[in-house]
Amino acid sequence: MLLLAVILVSAASFSVWGYTVDDAWITFRYARNAADGLGVVYNPGQRVEGFTSPSWFVLSLVAELLRIPPDHVSKLASLAIVVSLMILMWRRVARRSALAAAPLLILALHSPLLVGIVCGLEAAGAASLVGCLLILAAEEAIAWRSLAGVGCAAICTRPESVLLLAALGLYLIVARRVERRRVVMVGAIWIITLVALTAARRLYFGQWVPNTAVAKIRAESSAAFAAWYYVKSWAVHYWWLVALAAPALFHNRSRRTAIIGGVLIAAQLVFVVIAGGDWMPQWRFMLPVGVALIVVACAGAGAWCESSRGAQRAVIVASLLGLAGQVWMLRTDRWRIDYARRDLAALTDGPIHYVAERVGSGDCIGARDIGVLGYSARCDILDLVGLTDARIAKASGFRQRDRIDRDYVFGREPLFLMFQSEKPDDGPPSLDRLSRELVKDSRFGDYRLARRFEMPGRHFCEIYERRGSVAVAGEPSAPRR
Repeated sequence: MLLLAVILVSAASFSVWGYTVDDAWITFRYARNAADGLGVVYNPGQRVEGFTSPSWFVLSLVAELLRIPPDHVSKLASLAIVVSLMILMWRRVARRSALAAAPLLILALHSPLLVGIVCGLEAAGAASLVGCLLILAAEEAIAWRSLAGVGCAAICTRPESVLLLAALGLYLIVARRVERRRVVMVGAIWIITLVALTAARRLYFGQWVPNTAVAKIRAESSAAFAAWYYVKSWAVHYWWLVALAAPALFHNRSRRTAIIGGVLIAAQLVFVVIAGGDWMPQWRFMLPVGVALIVVACAGAGAWCESSRGAQRAVIVASLLGLAGQVWMLRTDRWRIDYARRDLAALTDGPIHYVAERVGSGDCIGARDIGVLGYSARCDILDLVGLTDARIAKASGFRQRDRIDRDYVFGREPLFLMFQSEKPDDGPPSLDRLSRELVKDSRFGDYRLARRFEMPGRHFCEIYERRGSVAVAGEPSAPRR
């Protein structure tokens, strides 16, 4: 069953291997600049931490130093961590029975996990580390060194892991009173890792938290409503995972796993509320919840399979229904992945190729989606969303994509402004809200429409060039005023 699960997750991943989300290329540009001796920067001379995962940056840096495509290294690393979780599930939870191992197949076909593997980000790896933490913490005899190591890896992979580890540590202090000294030692190791990472961030970037958190996290009450809608939309599609995991709570042998899983899920939901959800497809911030539910379902299946034949039949039916649900979701999600891949390919071959050929090292491009653009163009990129720009990240706004400082943007005098459309519920597409904020400024009159590209799904991308500049394909533009 383990071998079958590994084959399934590998085959499913390679079937959509060409999909890489635009944001992944932000980390890859940081890694390339570091490999070229420019420092850990997105734009030379600007120390802003515009990536979320230090561990994924290190992987990308190694790939750049070895001249290996960093997107392939990132995807292989995610796949390796997912397979490691499967092996741990098999050895510690599901080895006793083939029926107990059925949730391994559900994990292998979990559509958000597959998207997380191939998107180039750390989402699948971080969620799998949460699954490993759950399995290790639920054991009767905890492997404390392994628990400490996995926790440190989680801290270096996703910032919200600190919240999950704090919740897990508090639970273990209460539940493992006899081993409280070991819990404190493991917690101390986690804290030392966090302090070292934070100190390095403060010394190099001058910030206590990643700039991505400043750009994304909102303190307004609207974040709670956005989070509610985000969790609700996930639950509409994956409520049955909760149903599969629920029986584990009613068996003595799996109750501890269910409780710890609930603690980790609650901590992740707190983070979702703080962040106000996420805009990426397949509910990236809910992926640890899905993985934890599958691990709990695996523990419950193993416990109930040893109870009676009736329980075994129930496990068979539930597993078949779960597999059917995963296959159905995987089929329906393929078109979303294909569409996103075509959209990014059209953006790369059209607008990005157009501006990359017309800029020099001293120029600047203002854009919203800066991943592939930044990796393709050897010039400064003005991130209109603020992920890699501390000034825009701190600007006032109600939503992440509304954060804009018009004085700052036009003061940078970008040679090109790249505007993309958003698709409304009805009617033709129009420029996104952030672009409209810039267009209504009087200083936008210094720009002219240079090219308009039609994109998949009735979208478009418009390239505006500063008047009076001389941007020629393959040649640097004229000096700035």
